[in-house]
Amino acid sequence: MTNLYSWSEGEPIYLFGSFRLYPFTMLVGIIASIFSVLYFWKKNRYPIDVLLTIIIITIPSAIIGARLFWIIETAINKESLSRWYAIWDGGLSIQGGVFVPAVLDLLYLRRKKNIIDIRKAFGLILPNVLLGQAIGRWGNFANHELYGAVCEYDSIKWLGSTISWNMYIEGEFRVPLFLIESMTSMIGYIIIVWWLLQFGK
Repeated sequence: MTNLYSWSEGEPIYLFGSFRLYPFTMLVGIIASIFSVLYFWKKNRYPIDVLLTIIIITIPSAIIGARLFWIIETAINKESLSRWYAIWDGGLSIQGGVFVPAVLDLLYLRRKKNIIDIRKAFGLILPNVLLGQAIGRWGNFANHELYGAVCEYDSIKWLGSTISWNMYIEGEFRVPLFLIESMTSMIGYIIIVWWLLQFGK
C-alpha cells in the first residue's frame, strides 16, 4: 500500500484509499480527448457551440453505448447480468462507445453541413478516440482486466513491480495486454493526429 493507491490481489486499485482508479482514467481520457479535438477545431475556425453540442451528445451516449454493447456481449456469452448497472466494476465495450455516439453526432452534423464539412469534422474528432483509449486502458489495469496468456515473471519484471505484480491474476502472471493496447493506441494517436492532421500529411 502507498499514499497514492491501495491494492491487493484480485481487488481493484483505489486512489487515496477510497476512490476507484477505473472511473478516474475514463474521466482523464475524455478530458484529454476533448482538449485535443478543441485545438484542431479552433485551428479550422469551426464554431465552438457546435463542438459543445457534440460533446454533450457524445459523452453520455458513449457511456450508454459502451455499456449496452457489453451487456449484449455478456448475454450472448450467457454470463450473469445481475450487476448490469455497475459500470464502476468495468465492462465497457469500446465498439459501442464509438458506434453509438458516431451515429448520433453524424445525425447532428448533417444539420450543420452548411457551415461544417462533415467528413473533415469526423476526421478531427474520431482519431482522438485513440487518446482516450490509451489513457482508459489503465482503468483495465486497475480492475485487473484485459490481460493475455500466462507468462513468466522474468518476462515482465522489467515493467516494474507495480505493473508486473498487478498482472498476477488467478495465481499466475499474465501478459499485460492492456499496456500493449495503450501503447499502440498512443502511437496511432500521435501519427494520425500530430503528424497527419497537424502537418497536413
